Amino acid sequence: MISQVILNTSELATWAITGVISITCILLYNILRSLQATQKEHSEELKEHGITLASHEEKINALKQ
Repeated sequence: MISQVILNTSELATWAITGVISITCILLYNILRSLQATQKEHSEELKEHGITLASHEEKINALKQ
């Protein structure tokens, strides 16, 4: 009887740990996807600002000449 209770408790603990690890992996995966999307957005914004900056520099150089 007591050995069965210990076995059930051990099995329950194993499943609980497995569940926590699974949820942690899912959360980390979602965080990484979110960070990747944010990085992509910022990369595109930086490209846009770079193009704008380059066009302004061209205009300044044209005015200097």
